[in-house]
Amino acid sequence: MVNYPYAGFLFMTGYSKEFLDRTIETWQQYYARPLTREDAREIADNMTGLFNLLEELDRKYGKEKEKA
Repeated sequence: MVNYPYAGFLFMTGYSKEFLDRTIETWQQYYARPLTREDAREIADNMTGLFNLLEELDRKYGKEKEKA
């Protein structure tokens, strides 16, 4: 699991079974073995961390890019 400030929030509150099942349905095509709900939770946490990082980088460097 990626340790970004916001990634743990969703993990602590939990994901619905429906959300995890939909995550499995979406990502299964990229994996040779069957995904579990724990795999889906990890995927969701990692995607949350990725988008939080992208948002942080955009805030940090996005304004500099606009000035150029």
